[in-house]
Amino acid sequence: MSDPDQLVERIAAVLHAAGVAADMRLCCALSGGVDSVVLFEALIRLQPRFAYRLSAAHVHHGLSPHAGDWAEACVVRCARAGVPLQVFQVEVDRLHPDGVEAAARAARRAALDTVDCDWLAFGHHQDDQAETLLFRLLRGTGVRGAAAMRPATAAASAGPGRLRPLLALRRAEIEDWARRAGLDWIEDESYAALHFTRNAIRHRLLPVAQ
Repeated sequence: MSDPDQLVERIAAVLHAAGVAADMRLCCALSGGVDSVVLFEALIRLQPRFAYRLSAAHVHHGLSPHAGDWAEACVVRCARAGVPLQVFQVEVDRLHPDGVEAAARAARRAALDTVDCDWLAFGHHQDDQAETLLFRLLRGTGVRGAAAMRPATAAASAGPGRLRPLLALRRAEIEDWARRAGLDWIEDESYAALHFTRNAIRHRLLPVAQ
């Protein structure tokens, strides 16, 4: 991305379209990976403009031997930025009928649903969108199940609304912005493990489809 401010402005456009306004409570789902770190940094930069109350939440799955280090990195980042952080330690059902990946997503979703905020912001990007659609199609989902993620989804009867301000961006663009901004982030060692379905889609199917 040639203009570093362009990413921030694209995120601002999503927040504006969603109606994010002064004194709303916006919580960034912070894993410590490059996507969530870039989103977190951009939301800090945009806070004076929108005047929302920013916080962050990290879900500690305990699936990796480095999970504690990831949580600590998020604690340090938020303390340095003066942003309140909640860390959720969850138990993942390793015998889940749909596998550990699905169990981890369900545990994460359940934890984040308890955050007392108006909007939860996620670092999902264009590559995640493609992976999700291919994953659902391979599982034989119907038309409704194959629906794409949206940049903003209003709150249901319970729980906060969902924001995904990076959906129009490729992961490579996000990484480029992070390097230009001098950010550090965590690389999940399971990212390249091809026995996980999403990783196989990411590394084997997407390069062919693009």
